[in-house]
Amino acid sequence: MIQTNCVAIHMRLLFFLQLLSRLHGSVVILPDDYIWRTTGSAWFEGRDADVAFNGYSEDCNREFSTDNLLDLTSHPSKNDQHANLMAVFNALDGLNWKRNDNWGIGDPCFQGWYGVVCDCNGDVVRISLVDNALSGNLPPQLGQITHLSEIYLQTSLRSSQGYLNPSPNQITGSMPSLSDLRYLRVLDVSLNKVTSLPSDIRLNTNLEVLSASGNLLTSLPTDIGQLVKLKVLELNDNNISAVFPISDICQMTKIYVFNIGNNSFSGPLFHACLLLLNPLVFDVAGPHPTAVGSYNLLSGSFSKTVIQGWTNINGGYLSVYQQFGLTGDIPDACLDLRFCYTSNFNAHGNLAWIAGNPGDVPDIVYETINLATQ
Repeated sequence: MIQTNCVAIHMRLLFFLQLLSRLHGSVVILPDDYIWRTTGSAWFEGRDADVAFNGYSEDCNREFSTDNLLDLTSHPSKNDQHANLMAVFNALDGLNWKRNDNWGIGDPCFQGWYGVVCDCNGDVVRISLVDNALSGNLPPQLGQITHLSEIYLQTSLRSSQGYLNPSPNQITGSMPSLSDLRYLRVLDVSLNKVTSLPSDIRLNTNLEVLSASGNLLTSLPTDIGQLVKLKVLELNDNNISAVFPISDICQMTKIYVFNIGNNSFSGPLFHACLLLLNPLVFDVAGPHPTAVGSYNLLSGSFSKTVIQGWTNINGGYLSVYQQFGLTGDIPDACLDLRFCYTSNFNAHGNLAWIAGNPGDVPDIVYETINLATQ
């Protein structure tokens, strides 16, 4: 019994230390379920730590007046910030949000508006309203909250194990310009009903994460390759019809997760400049065909040289699922499988054998696929 109690105490202490580490350590870019949500695979849980950066976790020593409910919006420099946040609140039906604690009361930083995080100067640096029943078009005032570094307006999951998300966000229409947000590093509007990203998003040159998967996008923003600091680009599961932007992609030398799968990109896939990249995930899967020939979009042969140089992808995946216009060894392995593993390529030098008869496929291949897609 004593031993059991010691184990329990040890586990509680370990949990407490881990919690302290999370509270006082670096702030990760993405929510804990981020990679899991976008890949549908528990196998990717925890990958978010690979793209971490230090956020606004500092403690601020402020001197308050005798009135702790001081309304700082009376200060001229904060008037616009308050007004711009309230414009977002009104445009997205804030009265019917799942949570709207303290919105509209006093100063957003000192009164603790739900989902609003500020720095020590009282400037709003993060808005996080995930799964909060947002509805409507984003107003231009979002782009005028000039110190914003992170914007999380996504729906995490529409459903899970047969249960619907009770408070999905349903942001609609075209996104306004965010070009004045020169500190912006994260923009996540995944699983909404957005029809277009900001047309001038190329001006947000500090952007590290751009995620808009599962929306209603039909095109790519112009000159997206100017986002040279981008680590995560997720535009999968939209209605984008465009020529594969190889020249833009090759400028994103810091890219770690590249997922534009389940769209309708056309043209050649391969270019020697891909050797400049080293992604964890590279997903260019085609859409499921609705008619004969509708899936023959990307073309050319994906060079083995690229895969051999992509060391990170050994821990992730490459997918050219439903891209029957490609040739060479790599596509042969991925035509019918959502995930294609370079570990098998490294072991055999040719992945074409996976596409053979079912009896020719070793059990280890199925075990790996099941692990990654469970």
